[in-house]
Amino acid sequence: MNDSNVYVVSPPTLYMPGGGLAFCLIGNDKSWQESITELFEKSIPSNQLTFYANESGNIDPNIWIWYWHIANNCSMILCDLAHSTEHEVRLALAMCKEELPVVFHIKPGNEDFVALLNAIEIPWFEDNEHLLELLESAFGR
Repeated sequence: MNDSNVYVVSPPTLYMPGGGLAFCLIGNDKSWQESITELFEKSIPSNQLTFYANESGNIDPNIWIWYWHIANNCSMILCDLAHSTEHEVRLALAMCKEELPVVFHIKPGNEDFVALLNAIEIPWFEDNEHLLELLESAFGR
């Protein structure tokens, strides 16, 4: 039996699913979070999906603690560069140093950050089509 439920977990909850795929969404824009959630639901329909996201949109300087606790249990961590605090971006970069599966969402025109990510071989995407390509290569879908 396949569990195709979708869960969204927000701070301070530390719910850990028993199976399926888990994704951490670092960013404070609810519409971006919803677009990513919908994209994954459509692209990975037969698996249980858990999304960890700061749904309140409130920027809490201590949220890094929550992100750090759940990051080690995620299949992929997505950081929305346009809607993250500097602290959250630095946290995502630190997660890269820990070899966690971090992918950055970059708005077109941010060549400096793209150059940085390319230099340290960290994946990034500008739109949902590019993200789908990354998903296919990561999960074989």
